[in-house]
Amino acid sequence: MFSDGLRPTTIHKRLQHAGLIFDHAKRKKLLAENPFEYVRHRPGDASERRAYVEAADVRRVIDHAPNQDWRLLIALSRFAGLRLPSEAMSLQWQDIDWDRGRITVFCPKLEHLAGRGYRVIPLFADVRPYVEEAWDRAPDGAEYVFAEEYRRRAHRKHGWAGCNLRSTLEKIVKQAKVSQWTRLWHSLRASCETDLAREYPLAVVAKWLGNTAAVAMRHYVDVTDADFERAAVAGSKQAHKAAQQVPASRCSDSQTEPSAHEKAPAVRGLAASCDPLHNRGMEARGVEPLSRDVSARTSTCVSGQLESYLRVPGRQGASQTSPERF
Repeated sequence: MFSDGLRPTTIHKRLQHAGLIFDHAKRKKLLAENPFEYVRHRPGDASERRAYVEAADVRRVIDHAPNQDWRLLIALSRFAGLRLPSEAMSLQWQDIDWDRGRITVFCPKLEHLAGRGYRVIPLFADVRPYVEEAWDRAPDGAEYVFAEEYRRRAHRKHGWAGCNLRSTLEKIVKQAKVSQWTRLWHSLRASCETDLAREYPLAVVAKWLGNTAAVAMRHYVDVTDADFERAAVAGSKQAHKAAQQVPASRCSDSQTEPSAHEKAPAVRGLAASCDPLHNRGMEARGVEPLSRDVSARTSTCVSGQLESYLRVPGRQGASQTSPERF
């Protein structure tokens, strides 16, 4: 059941499945305990098993495809993010809305979940030429986008899982003289989601590709070299722009901006007795309560009283002049 050489994700899924089976047996009182109850296995880093495939490489591969069906198949996977072969082979001509530029995608993988049996995606500009080519070559009365012979070969007794499209794609990639990437079909779909995530919110992209934002971040969206290059260019542009901004020079003495003391409103009434504090460079702000004069920001009268207090004769460091009265 758990042989050597399996991928970490496969082992993780099998352990989960075994745990569910023994949990069910325990509930039915067929077993006293579940031997897998405390077994934990991390599935590993999914990003290590996929690769980002450049659009230019995919176009070279498409140019070496044997016919329009294979060209469309590769384009739908890389530029529209369709699952292969189930979603692509289930595509019908009535699912394509040419006027509104949309495609309704039937999802055999998720049809057992309420509300997730199909999704609507844009008819992307990179996909449209290949769809139009298939439409021009389709026989009259054709129901499905792909020829019946391809659909019959792809759909086996166990469903779409028995289809083998990898071998032919490997040959096409080799003929195009493009370095083969890991997980040929899945990496195409993941690369599509990575590109879309740069331009649109991830929640929207996840809806288009039929997964969740959490699944997209773990299994699909990657950081590419183009992201690093774009960030470096943007950073250099910002630095250059900041360097070009000359700081405002200080004005001459005749044009010096009034200081905060000069900006402070004149203190009148009772606060006028505190003028010595203004002469010493203190603003009309500080200790509450507010001045009776509403034009002053805060009162300096209390500070003035403190100044007068220091002038009382007999106190250490006090001035010999008589205190001012308020």
